[in-house]
Amino acid sequence: MKKYIKFICLTILGSTVLTSCDMFAKPNTNVSIDLTFNGNVRSFYDIYNYQEDYETTSNTLVLDKTSPINPFGTFFSNNKLYLFKYDENGNVVNFEKTSSDVSKVQSSYTQTIFNYHVLFDRHYFYRNAETQKTENLTIDDMIVNLKVLNTKITPYGETGEFIQIDPVLYQGIKDGYEFTINSENNFSIFIGNLADINDAMIDKAKSVSLNGEYVEKEIEGSTNTTYVNVPSPYQYLAYTNNRYFYKKADEAELNKALICTPSLDELLTAENENKPLIEFDDKTYSIRINNTKRCQEASGTLNISLSGLGKGLAIEKFVDDNSEYVFLLNGGSSSIKTNNTKIDSPWNIAFTNPLSKELISNGLVDSDHSSKVITFSNSYEVIRKIGSEFNLSTSGYYENYYYIPLDENNNEVDFSNFDEYIAKGKLTDEELEKFNNLFSQIKNVKRVNHIINPNTGESNEFFDFVSVFNNNSELGDMYTTALMNTNSIQEAEALKEKLDKIYNQNSEVIYSYKQYSNSSNKLQVILPELFYSQADNYYAPSNIYKKWSSIADGNLDLKQIYKISNSIYDDFYLSNNTNNEVKNISELLKLN
Repeated sequence: MKKYIKFICLTILGSTVLTSCDMFAKPNTNVSIDLTFNGNVRSFYDIYNYQEDYETTSNTLVLDKTSPINPFGTFFSNNKLYLFKYDENGNVVNFEKTSSDVSKVQSSYTQTIFNYHVLFDRHYFYRNAETQKTENLTIDDMIVNLKVLNTKITPYGETGEFIQIDPVLYQGIKDGYEFTINSENNFSIFIGNLADINDAMIDKAKSVSLNGEYVEKEIEGSTNTTYVNVPSPYQYLAYTNNRYFYKKADEAELNKALICTPSLDELLTAENENKPLIEFDDKTYSIRINNTKRCQEASGTLNISLSGLGKGLAIEKFVDDNSEYVFLLNGGSSSIKTNNTKIDSPWNIAFTNPLSKELISNGLVDSDHSSKVITFSNSYEVIRKIGSEFNLSTSGYYENYYYIPLDENNNEVDFSNFDEYIAKGKLTDEELEKFNNLFSQIKNVKRVNHIINPNTGESNEFFDFVSVFNNNSELGDMYTTALMNTNSIQEAEALKEKLDKIYNQNSEVIYSYKQYSNSSNKLQVILPELFYSQADNYYAPSNIYKKWSSIADGNLDLKQIYKISNSIYDDFYLSNNTNNEVKNISELLKLN
């Protein structure tokens, strides 16, 4: 019999928000507790990384004092849950935070997430803190996690040894490898090299868009140079459009990463030749990872990343270990799971409106939803009512992205001459015209986000988000990633149906994308109008709101479209907002 302790999440989760989650409990009877995971596993483990030895051109393992990267890609941190206790008749009773039930769940949550963090982390090495050996540490002294495995990939054509690993990590790698093939490589566990480049570019885009760029500049009267911070063309665009802009990743670096991201043909060929890229021994939980010929010829190696898959497994583990409790768990912005049925008062799940997020980021609508230029401000347009237990996974671009400015031929606009204009201070009319011409070349943009298509090395732009309801957090994460990497409703539905047959699922999917009225079917960019700032000695963009106001009617004639699959049609309804732009929900929700 399950214990009546209720975990209720009342916080906005990034992609979705739960509304009306009071579970019939009286507000003054709830007991609040934070079950958090902030990546600080140092009380259990020592964390190591490589430090380059410049004298010997080799790497040495050293204790790393920086905060470890979250291996799951999305965060567990700061999850506030509300606990309620009921008596046998279903009445709310007093509930002490010191209860043994609370302590048990807190301990289980923390230990599960810490353990899975260590196993699925591909950025850091770990060893148990109580280990006595302190000098001349090698990889073999470390816990065998994903970072260790990625350093021990067998060179192409050679026969390496099988490495025994924790059964949890073994299952994650095996599940991910099989799903990579089954999803036709729309999801890939070999995405690590591309992810490293992409994540670095997104971080750089945010920094440059906000702060400008450091450039090398000669010191007057000296032969020395120094780096100074100057406005960047991407900073001008970011200011004018209130979103991040930056350039493409280095082409050679990107191509090498793509070469070391196995194609579907490579995966299938390796399987058919009876030497798969990952070989599994179910009896000993051992694996051998084999590099590909193309990758090795490019002087690279495969890089396995399990990110959200590992988080899904951690959620499933926590659920299994605490099955005697009734709860709702927020596993970060992309995963929500509950084992509680609410028939009389269903769960209400509101889905983030990506268009609203764009408008707020553009400065057209304040974050408190008051209008600056236009009146459209719905943060959540559609809601699903669901009375049963559910597992929800969501992937969307709008949490982490930037834009690349393109010319009329969809080539990246070259700002390489920008620095010479910045360094001159005030320009002649002729120089100013050249300066402005750099921006006038922008006719289009390409969106880059944290979800990468393994087949192209780039981000797909069709879907804004995909949400999947099924019965497993691990599968849900892989589903949403794979479906985000398709280019149409038809392509996504065909892949979903194929995966459902393989994994015996009856997945229910919500798709969302934008419908533009302009002929390019693309987001338009507002180019900066520049004026010279005597105080700052460089050109600054003029007022953003004036420019947005002048073109708002034409540029913003677009809608957020929602499509749904399977049996969830009757459970959907519009959020109650008089400014809602969706006029005919019945038509918009039909797949065909």
